Amino acid sequence: ARGGAARSQVLGTQEAADTPLRRVRLAALGCRVGGTSAARTADVYLAHTATGVVLVLKRRWDVPDGDRLTGADLAGRRVLGAPLRSLAAANVVSESASRSAGRVVRVTSGRIAKTTVTPLGDAWEGLPAGLLVRDLAAEERALDALPPRLVRPRVEAELVRVVEIAEVRHIGYRPGAQRLEAVVADAAGVPAVVSADYSPHRPAALDALADALATEPRFVSGAVRRDRGGLVIDPLAVLTAGGPVVPDLAPGDGTAALGAPPQAVPDPLGDALEEALAACAQAAHRGLLRLPSGVRERLVRAGATLERVGLRTCAGTLAALTAALAADDPEGMTRAWATAHIRLVTAAELR
Repeated sequence: ARGGAARSQVLGTQEAADTPLRRVRLAALGCRVGGTSAARTADVYLAHTATGVVLVLKRRWDVPDGDRLTGADLAGRRVLGAPLRSLAAANVVSESASRSAGRVVRVTSGRIAKTTVTPLGDAWEGLPAGLLVRDLAAEERALDALPPRLVRPRVEAELVRVVEIAEVRHIGYRPGAQRLEAVVADAAGVPAVVSADYSPHRPAALDALADALATEPRFVSGAVRRDRGGLVIDPLAVLTAGGPVVPDLAPGDGTAALGAPPQAVPDPLGDALEEALAACAQAAHRGLLRLPSGVRERLVRAGATLERVGLRTCAGTLAALTAALAADDPEGMTRAWATAHIRLVTAAELR
Protein backbone atom coordinates (compact mmCIF):
# COMPACT_ATOMS: atom_id res chain seq x y z
CA ALA A 1 0.00 0.00 0.00
CA ARG A 2 2.86 2.40 0.77
CA GLY A 3 4.25 1.64 -2.69
CA GLY A 4 1.17 3.09 -4.37
CA ALA A 5 -1.17 0.10 -4.68
CA ALA A 6 -4.83 0.64 -3.82
CA ARG A 7 -5.38 0.04 -0.09
CA SER A 8 -8.59 -1.85 -0.89
CA GLN A 9 -6.64 -4.28 -3.09
CA VAL A 10 -3.98 -4.96 -0.48
CA LEU A 11 -5.88 -4.63 2.78
CA GLY A 12 -9.45 -5.54 1.77
CA THR A 13 -11.06 -2.33 3.02
CA GLN A 14 -14.09 -0.47 1.61
CA GLU A 15 -16.19 -3.65 1.31
CA ALA A 16 -19.65 -3.94 2.86
CA ALA A 17 -20.19 -6.96 5.10
CA ASP A 18 -23.37 -7.91 3.24
CA THR A 19 -24.64 -6.56 -0.09
CA PRO A 20 -28.15 -7.25 -1.49
CA LEU A 21 -28.01 -8.17 -5.17
CA ARG A 22 -31.64 -7.31 -6.05
CA ARG A 23 -32.53 -9.10 -9.28
CA VAL A 24 -29.34 -10.87 -10.28
CA ARG A 25 -28.34 -13.27 -13.05
CA LEU A 26 -25.67 -15.83 -12.23
CA ALA A 27 -24.00 -18.39 -14.49
CA ALA A 28 -22.84 -21.59 -12.81
CA LEU A 29 -19.19 -22.53 -13.28
CA GLY A 30 -19.25 -25.96 -11.64
CA CYS A 31 -19.01 -27.47 -8.19
CA ARG A 32 -16.36 -28.66 -5.74
CA VAL A 33 -17.22 -31.52 -3.36
CA GLY A 34 -15.15 -31.89 -0.21
CA GLY A 35 -15.51 -32.34 3.52
CA THR A 36 -14.44 -34.64 6.34
CA SER A 37 -15.39 -38.10 7.53
CA ALA A 38 -18.34 -36.57 9.42
CA ALA A 39 -19.60 -34.00 6.90
CA ARG A 40 -19.72 -33.45 3.18
CA THR A 41 -19.65 -30.02 1.54
CA ALA A 42 -20.54 -28.74 -1.92
CA ASP A 43 -19.40 -25.32 -3.15
CA VAL A 44 -21.24 -24.15 -6.27
CA TYR A 45 -19.38 -21.43 -8.17
CA LEU A 46 -21.58 -18.77 -9.75
CA ALA A 47 -20.40 -15.94 -11.99
CA HIS A 48 -22.17 -12.60 -11.60
CA THR A 49 -22.48 -11.89 -15.29
CA ALA A 50 -22.84 -8.12 -14.85
CA THR A 51 -19.59 -7.62 -12.92
CA GLY A 52 -17.45 -10.68 -13.65
CA VAL A 53 -17.14 -11.49 -9.93
CA VAL A 54 -17.36 -15.18 -8.99
CA LEU A 55 -19.47 -16.00 -5.93
CA VAL A 56 -19.75 -19.26 -3.99
CA LEU A 57 -22.94 -20.91 -2.77
CA LYS A 58 -22.11 -23.28 0.09
CA ARG A 59 -24.02 -26.32 1.31
CA ARG A 60 -23.17 -28.91 3.99
CA TRP A 61 -24.61 -32.33 4.84
CA ASP A 62 -23.82 -34.67 7.73
CA VAL A 63 -22.51 -38.10 6.70
CA PRO A 64 -24.45 -40.97 8.33
CA ASP A 65 -22.35 -43.58 10.12
CA GLY A 66 -21.04 -46.14 7.68
CA ASP A 67 -22.00 -44.10 4.61
CA ARG A 68 -19.60 -42.66 2.01
CA LEU A 69 -21.84 -39.89 0.59
CA THR A 70 -19.87 -39.11 -2.55
CA GLY A 71 -20.41 -36.32 -5.04
CA ALA A 72 -22.59 -38.62 -7.12
CA ASP A 73 -24.83 -39.16 -4.07
CA LEU A 74 -25.12 -35.41 -3.57
CA ALA A 75 -25.92 -34.76 -7.23
CA GLY A 76 -29.62 -35.43 -6.66
CA ARG A 77 -29.92 -33.33 -3.48
CA ARG A 78 -32.10 -30.28 -4.05
CA VAL A 79 -30.53 -26.83 -3.67
CA LEU A 80 -32.58 -23.71 -4.52
CA GLY A 81 -35.35 -26.04 -5.65
CA ALA A 82 -33.22 -27.89 -8.23
CA PRO A 83 -30.96 -30.96 -8.10
CA LEU A 84 -27.37 -30.07 -7.35
CA ARG A 85 -26.26 -31.55 -10.70
CA SER A 86 -28.59 -29.11 -12.49
CA LEU A 87 -27.68 -26.10 -10.35
CA ALA A 88 -23.94 -26.61 -10.92
CA ALA A 89 -24.47 -26.24 -14.69
CA ALA A 90 -27.25 -23.66 -14.93
CA ASN A 91 -28.28 -20.05 -15.22
CA VAL A 92 -29.72 -18.74 -11.95
CA VAL A 93 -31.93 -15.65 -11.75
CA SER A 94 -32.83 -14.55 -8.23
CA GLU A 95 -34.60 -11.66 -6.57
CA SER A 96 -33.53 -12.65 -3.05
CA ALA A 97 -29.75 -13.01 -3.19
CA SER A 98 -27.06 -11.26 -1.17
CA ARG A 99 -23.29 -11.58 -1.07
CA SER A 100 -20.80 -11.29 1.76
CA ALA A 101 -17.51 -9.40 1.66
CA GLY A 102 -15.83 -12.79 1.24
CA ARG A 103 -17.96 -13.43 -1.90
CA VAL A 104 -20.21 -16.08 -0.42
CA VAL A 105 -23.69 -15.78 -1.88
CA ARG A 106 -26.89 -16.50 0.06
CA VAL A 107 -30.29 -17.01 -1.54
CA THR A 108 -33.40 -16.94 0.62
CA SER A 109 -36.74 -18.46 -0.30
CA GLY A 110 -40.02 -16.59 -0.19
CA ARG A 111 -43.41 -16.27 -1.83
CA ILE A 112 -42.68 -12.93 -3.47
CA ALA A 113 -38.96 -13.08 -4.29
CA LYS A 114 -38.39 -15.88 -6.76
CA THR A 115 -35.36 -17.84 -7.91
CA THR A 116 -35.32 -19.68 -11.23
CA VAL A 117 -32.82 -22.26 -12.46
CA THR A 118 -32.52 -22.86 -16.22
CA PRO A 119 -30.01 -24.72 -18.43
CA LEU A 120 -26.62 -23.06 -18.90
CA GLY A 121 -26.64 -22.97 -22.69
CA ASP A 122 -23.91 -20.69 -24.13
CA ALA A 123 -23.76 -18.36 -21.10
CA TRP A 124 -20.00 -18.82 -20.74
CA GLU A 125 -19.36 -17.28 -24.16
CA GLY A 126 -20.84 -13.96 -22.99
CA LEU A 127 -18.91 -13.66 -19.71
CA PRO A 128 -17.02 -10.39 -19.13
CA ALA A 129 -13.37 -10.02 -20.08
CA GLY A 130 -11.13 -10.92 -17.16
CA LEU A 131 -13.39 -13.77 -16.16
CA LEU A 132 -13.44 -15.32 -19.64
CA VAL A 133 -9.83 -16.03 -20.64
CA ARG A 134 -9.09 -16.38 -24.34
CA ASP A 135 -5.42 -15.29 -24.10
CA LEU A 136 -3.36 -17.31 -21.61
CA ALA A 137 -0.30 -15.08 -22.01
CA ALA A 138 -2.39 -12.05 -21.00
CA GLU A 139 -3.71 -13.98 -18.00
CA GLU A 140 -0.14 -14.75 -16.92
CA ARG A 141 0.68 -11.04 -17.04
CA ALA A 142 -2.45 -10.25 -15.01
CA LEU A 143 -1.43 -12.75 -12.32
CA ASP A 144 2.10 -11.31 -12.25
CA ALA A 145 0.65 -7.85 -11.55
CA LEU A 146 -1.22 -8.99 -8.42
CA PRO A 147 0.21 -8.43 -4.93
CA PRO A 148 1.48 -11.62 -3.25
CA ARG A 149 -1.25 -13.93 -1.98
CA LEU A 150 -0.19 -13.34 1.63
CA VAL A 151 -1.39 -9.73 1.54
CA ARG A 152 -4.37 -9.98 -0.81
CA PRO A 153 -7.92 -9.91 0.59
CA ARG A 154 -9.22 -13.32 1.69
CA VAL A 155 -12.10 -13.90 -0.72
CA GLU A 156 -13.68 -17.03 -2.17
CA ALA A 157 -13.00 -17.97 -5.79
CA GLU A 158 -10.57 -15.09 -6.28
CA LEU A 159 -8.87 -16.62 -9.33
CA VAL A 160 -11.66 -18.79 -10.75
CA ARG A 161 -11.80 -18.29 -14.50
CA VAL A 162 -13.38 -19.76 -17.64
CA VAL A 163 -10.62 -20.62 -20.12
CA GLU A 164 -11.30 -21.11 -23.83
CA ILE A 165 -9.56 -24.21 -25.18
CA ALA A 166 -8.33 -24.44 -28.75
CA GLU A 167 -6.40 -27.69 -28.36
CA VAL A 168 -5.88 -30.57 -25.92
CA ARG A 169 -2.34 -31.81 -26.44
CA HIS A 170 -2.06 -34.59 -23.88
CA ILE A 171 -4.00 -36.27 -21.07
CA GLY A 172 -2.26 -38.48 -18.52
CA TYR A 173 -2.49 -39.82 -14.95
CA ARG A 174 0.31 -39.77 -12.38
CA PRO A 175 -0.31 -42.80 -10.10
CA GLY A 176 2.13 -41.73 -7.38
CA ALA A 177 0.49 -38.33 -6.92
CA GLN A 178 -3.03 -39.64 -7.82
CA ARG A 179 -3.34 -36.71 -10.19
CA LEU A 180 -4.75 -36.28 -13.69
CA GLU A 181 -2.90 -33.75 -15.83
CA ALA A 182 -3.80 -32.47 -19.29
CA VAL A 183 -1.88 -29.99 -21.41
CA VAL A 184 -4.23 -27.57 -23.17
CA ALA A 185 -3.54 -24.51 -25.33
CA ASP A 186 -5.30 -21.35 -26.44
CA ALA A 187 -5.71 -20.16 -30.04
CA ALA A 188 -2.20 -18.66 -30.00
CA GLY A 189 -0.66 -21.95 -28.85
CA VAL A 190 0.14 -20.80 -25.29
CA PRO A 191 -0.12 -23.87 -23.03
CA ALA A 192 -1.58 -24.44 -19.58
CA VAL A 193 -1.90 -27.55 -17.44
CA VAL A 194 -5.30 -28.77 -16.24
CA SER A 195 -4.48 -30.58 -12.99
CA ALA A 196 -6.95 -32.46 -10.76
CA ASP A 197 -6.22 -34.57 -7.68
CA TYR A 198 -8.12 -37.70 -6.68
CA SER A 199 -10.45 -37.54 -3.68
CA PRO A 200 -12.55 -40.37 -2.18
CA HIS A 201 -15.37 -37.81 -1.84
CA ARG A 202 -15.56 -37.63 -5.66
CA PRO A 203 -14.17 -40.99 -6.87
CA ALA A 204 -15.28 -40.73 -10.52
CA ALA A 205 -14.17 -37.12 -11.03
CA LEU A 206 -10.88 -37.93 -12.80
CA ASP A 207 -12.59 -40.39 -15.16
CA ALA A 208 -15.27 -37.84 -16.06
CA LEU A 209 -12.67 -35.10 -16.52
CA ALA A 210 -10.56 -37.27 -18.83
CA ASP A 211 -13.61 -38.17 -20.93
CA ALA A 212 -14.70 -34.52 -21.20
CA LEU A 213 -11.22 -33.33 -22.21
CA ALA A 214 -11.04 -36.07 -24.87
CA THR A 215 -14.24 -34.88 -26.62
CA GLU A 216 -13.10 -31.55 -28.10
CA PRO A 217 -13.91 -29.29 -25.12
CA ARG A 218 -14.69 -25.64 -25.75
CA PHE A 219 -14.09 -24.20 -22.27
CA VAL A 220 -12.85 -25.30 -18.87
CA SER A 221 -13.67 -23.47 -15.64
CA GLY A 222 -11.43 -23.59 -12.60
CA ALA A 223 -9.03 -21.83 -10.27
CA VAL A 224 -5.97 -20.52 -12.14
CA ARG A 225 -2.53 -20.16 -10.56
CA ARG A 226 1.13 -19.81 -11.49
CA ASP A 227 3.28 -22.88 -10.86
CA ARG A 228 6.77 -23.80 -12.07
CA GLY A 229 6.84 -21.05 -14.66
CA GLY A 230 3.46 -21.81 -16.24
CA LEU A 231 -0.29 -21.69 -15.68
CA VAL A 232 -2.17 -24.45 -13.85
CA ILE A 233 -5.97 -24.81 -13.82
CA ASP A 234 -7.73 -26.72 -11.03
CA PRO A 235 -10.89 -27.66 -12.96
CA LEU A 236 -14.49 -27.31 -11.80
CA ALA A 237 -16.39 -27.98 -15.03
CA VAL A 238 -15.81 -28.55 -18.74
CA LEU A 239 -18.12 -27.29 -21.50
CA THR A 240 -18.19 -29.70 -24.44
CA ALA A 241 -20.28 -29.82 -27.59
CA GLY A 242 -22.66 -32.11 -25.70
CA GLY A 243 -23.07 -29.67 -22.80
CA PRO A 244 -21.41 -28.98 -19.44
CA VAL A 245 -19.68 -31.72 -17.45
CA VAL A 246 -19.20 -31.32 -13.67
CA PRO A 247 -16.62 -34.00 -12.74
CA ASP A 248 -17.13 -33.85 -8.94
CA LEU A 249 -20.78 -34.94 -9.33
CA ALA A 250 -20.15 -37.73 -11.85
CA PRO A 251 -21.34 -41.27 -11.03
CA GLY A 252 -18.91 -44.16 -10.96
CA ASP A 253 -16.24 -45.78 -8.83
CA GLY A 254 -13.12 -44.33 -10.46
CA THR A 255 -11.79 -47.56 -11.97
CA ALA A 256 -11.39 -46.46 -15.59
CA ALA A 257 -7.96 -46.99 -17.14
CA LEU A 258 -6.10 -43.71 -17.65
CA GLY A 259 -3.04 -43.21 -19.84
CA ALA A 260 0.39 -42.18 -18.61
CA PRO A 261 1.47 -38.51 -18.61
CA PRO A 262 4.37 -37.20 -20.69
CA GLN A 263 7.87 -37.13 -19.26
CA ALA A 264 8.16 -34.36 -16.69
CA VAL A 265 10.33 -31.42 -17.72
CA PRO A 266 13.20 -30.82 -15.25
CA ASP A 267 12.66 -27.70 -13.14
CA PRO A 268 15.58 -27.06 -10.77
CA LEU A 269 14.12 -23.79 -9.45
CA GLY A 270 10.75 -25.33 -8.61
CA ASP A 271 12.35 -28.39 -7.02
CA ALA A 272 14.64 -26.23 -4.88
CA LEU A 273 11.74 -24.09 -3.63
CA GLU A 274 9.59 -27.13 -2.87
CA GLU A 275 12.37 -28.77 -0.85
CA ALA A 276 13.04 -25.56 1.10
CA LEU A 277 9.34 -25.10 1.88
CA ALA A 278 9.09 -28.73 3.00
CA ALA A 279 12.11 -28.28 5.27
CA CYS A 280 10.59 -25.15 6.84
CA ALA A 281 7.28 -26.93 7.36
CA GLN A 282 9.01 -29.88 9.01
CA ALA A 283 10.89 -27.54 11.33
CA ALA A 284 7.67 -25.84 12.43
CA HIS A 285 5.94 -29.21 12.87
CA ARG A 286 8.70 -30.64 15.04
CA GLY A 287 9.10 -27.45 17.09
CA LEU A 288 11.92 -24.94 16.64
CA LEU A 289 13.24 -25.31 20.19
CA ARG A 290 13.73 -29.09 19.96
CA LEU A 291 14.73 -29.77 16.37
CA PRO A 292 16.63 -33.03 15.78
CA SER A 293 19.91 -32.75 13.91
CA GLY A 294 18.37 -34.32 10.79
CA VAL A 295 15.95 -31.40 10.33
CA ARG A 296 18.74 -28.85 10.81
CA GLU A 297 20.82 -30.66 8.21
CA ARG A 298 17.87 -30.68 5.81
CA LEU A 299 17.56 -26.89 6.15
CA VAL A 300 21.29 -26.50 5.43
CA ARG A 301 21.02 -28.73 2.34
CA ALA A 302 17.95 -26.84 1.12
CA GLY A 303 19.79 -23.54 1.50
CA ALA A 304 22.77 -24.87 -0.43
CA THR A 305 20.48 -26.02 -3.26
CA LEU A 306 18.84 -22.59 -3.41
CA GLU A 307 22.26 -20.96 -3.61
CA ARG A 308 23.33 -23.34 -6.37
CA VAL A 309 20.30 -22.55 -8.59
CA GLY A 310 20.75 -18.80 -8.12
CA LEU A 311 18.07 -18.01 -5.51
CA ARG A 312 20.58 -16.35 -3.23
CA THR A 313 18.18 -14.16 -1.22
CA CYS A 314 16.04 -17.21 -0.40
CA ALA A 315 19.19 -19.10 0.53
CA GLY A 316 20.20 -16.23 2.80
CA THR A 317 16.94 -16.40 4.74
CA LEU A 318 17.48 -20.13 5.35
CA ALA A 319 21.03 -19.46 6.48
CA ALA A 320 19.70 -16.85 8.91
CA LEU A 321 17.16 -19.39 10.15
CA THR A 322 19.78 -22.07 10.81
CA ALA A 323 21.93 -19.50 12.64
CA ALA A 324 18.94 -18.44 14.78
CA LEU A 325 18.19 -22.07 15.61
CA ALA A 326 21.69 -22.39 17.09
CA ALA A 327 21.05 -19.48 19.48
CA ASP A 328 18.98 -19.66 22.66
CA ASP A 329 16.44 -17.04 21.57
CA PRO A 330 12.90 -18.34 20.90
CA GLU A 331 11.69 -14.98 19.61
CA GLY A 332 14.60 -14.75 17.19
CA MET A 333 13.94 -18.29 15.99
CA THR A 334 10.28 -17.64 15.21
CA ARG A 335 11.06 -14.31 13.53
CA ALA A 336 13.73 -15.96 11.35
CA TRP A 337 11.39 -18.83 10.47
CA ALA A 338 8.57 -16.43 9.49
CA THR A 339 10.96 -14.35 7.36
CA ALA A 340 12.25 -17.44 5.54
CA HIS A 341 8.81 -18.93 5.00
CA ILE A 342 7.27 -15.70 3.69
CA ARG A 343 10.17 -15.26 1.28
CA LEU A 344 9.90 -18.87 0.03
CA VAL A 345 6.10 -18.83 -0.34
CA THR A 346 6.23 -15.58 -2.31
CA ALA A 347 9.08 -16.81 -4.51
CA ALA A 348 7.20 -20.04 -5.26
CA GLU A 349 4.03 -18.09 -6.10
CA LEU A 350 5.88 -15.80 -8.51
CA ARG A 351 7.75 -18.74 -10.03
